[in-house]
Amino acid sequence: MKKTISMLTLLIAILALIAPASHGQAGGTWDSRFEKAMKDYKDGKLSAAETQFNQLLKEAEKLPPRDLRQVRVLDALVQLHRTLNNNAKAEAFCRRALAIRERVLGPEHAKTSDNIQELALLTRLLNKFAESEALYKRAIALREKIYGPNSIQLSQSYRGYSDLLRKMGRTAEADQMRNKAMEILRSRSR
Repeated sequence: MKKTISMLTLLIAILALIAPASHGQAGGTWDSRFEKAMKDYKDGKLSAAETQFNQLLKEAEKLPPRDLRQVRVLDALVQLHRTLNNNAKAEAFCRRALAIRERVLGPEHAKTSDNIQELALLTRLLNKFAESEALYKRAIALREKIYGPNSIQLSQSYRGYSDLLRKMGRTAEADQMRNKAMEILRSRSR
């Protein structure tokens, strides 16, 4: 009897893990509907894509807390709203994605650094300079640790930080950051 209960418990656990990926609403699995929404986005059908992403987000919010499908949709919504030049909405979605990634993957994960970089850009575009600067500094430190001192990712962070500093009127510092970014690119092409 105990063996039957243990096997049943194991079977239920396995089904719980695979069920969210294999079942969706009418129209296909969650993943196939996400890919359809991405295709619509890439094809310029932004309204249709947004509707689909919002529906997928509602579904993903009901999944277990460690399931990263919610982050996939949030990332897509960030890009969609950046395309629509709605940076305030993009920022809100990016903050949600970052909070989930920090909780699930940890504060020093590569994907977390991508969200930090994206949020630094969005806050810069929204003229939240102090916050943007703190985020760029965090992204630079994290990306240097994760990818190394000659990585493209670090170069991107230096370039973004340079753009922020220039926008803040700190030209000398901006030039230093731009030079660091360019030096990385030069060292990679040797």
